[in-house]
Amino acid sequence: MDSESEEEIPQHILEEAKGVALNILPTKSRQRYEKEYTDFKKWMERNCVRKITEDSVLVYFSNRAKTLKPSSLWSKYSMLRTCINIKQNTDIKYRKLIAFLKRQASGYKPKKSLTFEREVNKFLAEAPNEVHLSMKVVLLFALCGVTIPDSKTKKKRRFIISDENINGVSTLAIYRKYVASRNPETPHSRFFVAFHQGKCTQQVMGKNTLAKIPCKVAQFLKLENAHQYTGHCLRRTSATLLVNAGGDILTLKQHGGWESSTVAEGYVAECISKKREVASQILTGQKPSEERPNRNISIASTSCSEPNNLFAKKKLKH
Repeated sequence: MDSESEEEIPQHILEEAKGVALNILPTKSRQRYEKEYTDFKKWMERNCVRKITEDSVLVYFSNRAKTLKPSSLWSKYSMLRTCINIKQNTDIKYRKLIAFLKRQASGYKPKKSLTFEREVNKFLAEAPNEVHLSMKVVLLFALCGVTIPDSKTKKKRRFIISDENINGVSTLAIYRKYVASRNPETPHSRFFVAFHQGKCTQQVMGKNTLAKIPCKVAQFLKLENAHQYTGHCLRRTSATLLVNAGGDILTLKQHGGWESSTVAEGYVAECISKKREVASQILTGQKPSEERPNRNISIASTSCSEPNNLFAKKKLKH
């Protein structure tokens, strides 16, 4: 908006417009956006920079690149660009700056959580319910595509726990056993609660406890680098197992709620066994045959099919 057009607009309208523009910032991460803008303004003051130009912004991010990973640089650039656009009506999408950021990211491989393959079946079948029942249910929910309300995709999806037979153990029976062990006098409607000595307590299972479950599962299975199985492991494992089972990109995007194919593919980990099958198919010209066990794919009437998720505060229906 130029100065001439601003003079034609009443002051109270301009003030209200600024307030509306500030609401464009994400509510959850507004403070992070504001901090990036404040840090940039302080840098300008220290270096006597009076105007935002391509060269000044390029030098700023060149300095930040000395201590930040390429992925963090892109994140901070995105936040700063949004704030400057809102507050000063200036777009810092400069060609030299973008080229610099891309060059920094060249060859960089971000660390990602390790993923499970079919080892999860062993955990579901062999881990004692007296200790690991709640962890089994969390694992089932996560693999079925359940997410927290304020997820990146901001989409609520239904999930289904079907009556599958895994090494002689019914997945639906695991869910029902957990539901039956809940204290009917629990004063809240949160589904996941602490599990101790074969019984559910009334204490809510928080997000930090949930995030540690993949590591505990890996420790039970005696997998190497168990600490690298983070909370993000569950979402990546779900996507990877789906693709390895033959799911296409559309199915994957619908399952995870992703609109971008690139983002969806980023959640899929490389599978050595799948690579062996592909190599065999290329060399022999034959599609690998797999023995698929007979599974009961009927959905029980009491299976959990709710349009909300792990942390939803909603009364349970059984």
